[in-house]
Amino acid sequence: MRAIVVDRYEVTRADRAYYFGDVDPTGGLDWSVRPDESREQTLDWPAAFLTREEAKLLGERRGMRLLTAREWIHVAIGKRPDSHPFPWGKGQRSSANTLELGLGEPTPVGTFESGRSEPFGCYDLHGNVQEWVSDWVPCYEGSEHEPVGPVDLDGVGCALGGGYDDRGRATFGPDASDDLAFHGKVLDPAHRAPDLGVRHAADAREYLWRFASEWGEGERARRRVADVGRSWAELSGRDSVLLVLDDLAARPDAPASLGW
Repeated sequence: MRAIVVDRYEVTRADRAYYFGDVDPTGGLDWSVRPDESREQTLDWPAAFLTREEAKLLGERRGMRLLTAREWIHVAIGKRPDSHPFPWGKGQRSSANTLELGLGEPTPVGTFESGRSEPFGCYDLHGNVQEWVSDWVPCYEGSEHEPVGPVDLDGVGCALGGGYDDRGRATFGPDASDDLAFHGKVLDPAHRAPDLGVRHAADAREYLWRFASEWGEGERARRRVADVGRSWAELSGRDSVLLVLDDLAARPDAPASLGW
């Protein structure tokens, strides 16, 4: 098992604008959704209208990648699926932006504090926008159930977690045929939709080593980095975090920020 870092929030429209510049990957679609709203008013909404290839490219520009379906499910419900049918545990359907809420549009990422996943603290793994993953698992809608494990299928994409236009469903459970299925959809990889976005991940060692030199210098930067490290330890366990950081900080040319 390898350590990964995962976006706490769904990738935002501001992120997409930053990494794609003025190029509109949606082919000219209006991604402010409502004509009476300016683009700036929705920059903290999740990025949408991305094909799987565009979602992958956006991740590469961030030094990250799509999650595998298995990784996404682990981040959503951890190792306790019986006690965590939803990312936050049981019940509380109001903890997510789904069809039942009736908003009919995305909300700014991180709006639903009570909907954070346990134990990793990620937002919007249920509702808001469904999220592209790199491979496939059996889904409640539109998939067959062979094989059971995640696989790559030519011409088929998978998005997990549902969106604001989907009714709330448990992350996993029996489908109509009483087979195990997950809260997702099988889609054409070229599909675009206003409720289809992405969250990225990266292998922890490679990612931290690549970006640690950009974390800044001085006391303010040191305090900020240490605070992030403490939050990781609370979510993932101190020993797990130190296993990665001690290894990196011990390298002869390690930046001081890894020691922080």
